[in-house]
Parts: sequence; C-alpha cells; structure tokens
Amino acid sequence: MKGKDNPSWSGGMSRFPYPWNFREISKAIIERDGATCRNPTCAGVDSRLTTHHINYEKQDCRSDNLICLCSACNSKANFGREEWKVFYQKMMADRKIAGELKTEEF
Repeated sequence: MKGKDNPSWSGGMSRFPYPWNFREISKAIIERDGATCRNPTCAGVDSRLTTHHINYEKQDCRSDNLICLCSACNSKANFGREEWKVFYQKMMADRKIAGELKTEEF
C-alpha cells in the first residue's frame, strides 16, 4: 500500500529530511538511554537500535522528543501513532521528573 492507502501515511511528511547532524544526535540519544530499547513492553527480538521522534517530526530534535527504540518497537510505533505519541511523551515526562532526563536541543 502506497500513499494515502498506507496506515503510516502522514501527508507526505516522510519526504522531509532529517537534520544534517542526525547521526550524531542519534548516537547521543542511544548512549543517554543506555543502548537499550526504552519500550517497557519490548519483546527483545531485535538488537538493532534506532532513535525515534516521539512527535514524528524529523526536524524536532529536542532530547525529550527522542527515545531509543529497537527497530521492531520503532516499526510498531508507526501504527496507532497518536497512542504511541501520548505513551512516550508521558514516559519522557516521568523520566524528567525523576531527574533521569535533561532537556537539551541538538
């Protein structure tokens, strides 16, 4: 399924590029998160780590909008986006309150 028929369709936003330094940003987020998928329901079937934009906006690289997920959990987050967005935003707010997270901009 392509275009509007695909459940991940967001009006062509996937065509927008990541920031020029996203590889550096991604490495910093993965390190911050202990090189571990932060999805508490992760099945642990995929060792490849990615950096997920919680609000699905590739240019928004605030540290509290980025989270380390394994590739499988990152793929799951593309279905039911609004629910995942709320879930991960709450998780990051809780981490911030607990002092585990500094707000940084890259």
